Amino acid sequence: MLNAWFFGTVAGPGLTLFQRIIQRPGLASGVYTNTTRLGAVASGPIIALGSISPLGYHGIFATCAGLTLVAAVMLVPNGRKS
Repeated sequence: MLNAWFFGTVAGPGLTLFQRIIQRPGLASGVYTNTTRLGAVASGPIIALGSISPLGYHGIFATCAGLTLVAAVMLVPNGRKS
């Protein structure tokens, strides 16, 4: 139940955004799924490098916040084209 709630709340709007940006059928969901898995693979080094910083555990959150900001900045211009 928790997994379904998470997917509907977090992944649903992201997939909808990708489908508005990429108009080809099936391509948007494929790109979104692959980037989700790539994010899971990239989280290992983020946790490792963030935890050895002087900030410790807070370094992980700072690194993730920075990456989220970069991703949001990259998506904003694409969202305006639709």
